[in-house]
Amino acid sequence: MPVTAKYKPDNKSFGQYMMSDEARQAPIAVAKQIVEDLKITVKRSSRPGEHLADSYRVNEASEPVTFDGNPRVGAEVYSDHRGAVPEEFGGLRNKKRRWLGKAGAKYHVAKRSPK
Repeated sequence: MPVTAKYKPDNKSFGQYMMSDEARQAPIAVAKQIVEDLKITVKRSSRPGEHLADSYRVNEASEPVTFDGNPRVGAEVYSDHRGAVPEEFGGLRNKKRRWLGKAGAKYHVAKRSPK
């Protein structure tokens, strides 16, 4: 006699988990790895002061991100260095180098389209 089972997803409990501190640990670990990658890949200038490569930080308490109406915890990598925006997006004297975009793209998992 075949055994059958019926699966009923527990969306409420899963939603609570996706907002928990336990679920936040994975994005924090990835964000920290991105910061380490940036310390190696970002070109260092010869100017005195803090280098852009050393200015990237992890915001471990970032606001939740919502995917298809479902909030999820995460982490952010940011820099408050005055050269961060021109280096990332380009400026009057800078071409866009996309340091943060390239580093983060290595860890991005593309969302699958429904079949």
